[in-house]
Amino acid sequence: MDINSDLPKPEGLFERIIQFSIQNAIWVLLFVCTWIAVGVYSYQKLPIDAVPDITNTQVQINT
Repeated sequence: MDINSDLPKPEGLFERIIQFSIQNAIWVLLFVCTWIAVGVYSYQKLPIDAVPDITNTQVQINT
């Protein structure tokens, strides 16, 4: 029993992407894990001033 014989022929782009992802689950999982690792690595290499400062703004007035 072949998995391809049970699935109908995909008609649209999203159906083809989904069917490809199901048939190649290992490669898709490897691709996603690679991009997660690249994202974590890039996040750790960001300069410190690239992270926004979310503290309250304080103004000091000297008279």
